[in-house]
Amino acid sequence: MFDYIIGNPPYQDFRKESSNKKLWKDITKKMMTLYRKSLTFITPEAQLQYLQNPFMVDHSAKNYFDVGVKIVAWGIGEGKPVFRNANNTIEDITTLPNYRDVSERLMYQAFEDLKKTPKEDRMFKRQGLGKGDLVIHKNYHRGTLGTCKEYVMSKRQKLVISTSKGLLEQNLIFSEEQFGNLYVQLDISEYSKTQIENVTGFLLHKQFYDYCNTFRLTYGTGFNNVLIYMPKIDINKPPEENLLNFEIC
Repeated sequence: MFDYIIGNPPYQDFRKESSNKKLWKDITKKMMTLYRKSLTFITPEAQLQYLQNPFMVDHSAKNYFDVGVKIVAWGIGEGKPVFRNANNTIEDITTLPNYRDVSERLMYQAFEDLKKTPKEDRMFKRQGLGKGDLVIHKNYHRGTLGTCKEYVMSKRQKLVISTSKGLLEQNLIFSEEQFGNLYVQLDISEYSKTQIENVTGFLLHKQFYDYCNTFRLTYGTGFNNVLIYMPKIDINKPPEENLLNFEIC
């Protein structure tokens, strides 16, 4: 055990091929069991959601690091309460509803509200395959099956989007195939070509991209979760009219 622990853990294990091996999570979890008085770390901002009553949160730390993710300094245990925004302004940490930077709180709240969209009011649905189902993905992302310009229709045709890929034209797939849990889909069996163009035009519109990108920069998520929780749009209206309801915070 140590009275005080101060550190900046390595963020990624670059010896691993997978980009998901985040060392800072394991190190932080271990250090939380080894301090007596206080633990002060500099980590990616995602750690804030796991902290219980920190005495210090300093978003200005991100101004001194350029590592591809947002950085925050934080402390738990004994210490003088202090909250510093990225612009170096100080706030009373005991009155804050959360520990996010003042410039980002509205966007965080907007995304929390988006996640509350009831399933019946969402535009897209998950495939929801069973545990034992076998899925063969083929070469969908190479355009071999069809893109949003081909409109190959049938009775069971669906607009399918991979939430593990970028929101690009080649990833808007028209197919009858079975897809896995990393895909969302919209049944278009009764839709006209104009309605399909309205939906795909909306998804590929720069304003919708900016909307998703704002969540990505602030919340650490992007188009994938926006699609998952996206409320229904009117498929009979052109993209410009539907986009009026998607305000950029």
